[in-house]
Amino acid sequence: MTTKLVFEWSILILAILFLIYAMVVIKEEKKSFLENAIALNIGIFKLSIPSWWGKVIEEENHLKFERQDTRYDWFCEYQWFEEGRNQRTIEQHIGDFLEEQRIVFDQDGVVIANPVSFKKIPLLNENTDYQVARVEGCATQDGITRIYFDCFLLHPNPKTDQYFLAFSWSSVLNGAVEGPYFEESLYLLEKIENKKAI
Repeated sequence: MTTKLVFEWSILILAILFLIYAMVVIKEEKKSFLENAIALNIGIFKLSIPSWWGKVIEEENHLKFERQDTRYDWFCEYQWFEEGRNQRTIEQHIGDFLEEQRIVFDQDGVVIANPVSFKKIPLLNENTDYQVARVEGCATQDGITRIYFDCFLLHPNPKTDQYFLAFSWSSVLNGAVEGPYFEESLYLLEKIENKKAI
């Protein structure tokens, strides 16, 4: 065997070992998330978020998290607004938010109103007035920065101005790392029993 061949085989074996290690870590993180999720209230909802997310902002109606134990270029935010919807349709509302953030999605990133994937969330099945829109995918921000963006907007009552907004921002390469946990936090969203949209 030549030195070059030994070197190439060594790289291949190390890459396979790294992938196996990553699969084990991801599997354990998912199990750990479900077992050790932290419950937090925001507006009329209760969130369940991973224990390894670090709080950057913790206010009554605004939560922001980052991975502080890694160098991932990622953060997510959850916000509850008592007013500001201004009777916009959910599609107009999410479109206005993306425009304010100067985010333009690639062609395959589209707004999904009341997405079927969210019908499995008990919260949405129990509250038929809720309107949901979501857009996710690769995008460009400010005309130059390539990002992976996942945005979720919920109008809990068509007669009120209140709304819930959540989004996950990351570099394109880090989009798949924390994104599944952000999505899972939305699936686990619950309504606080003694609170209601007014």
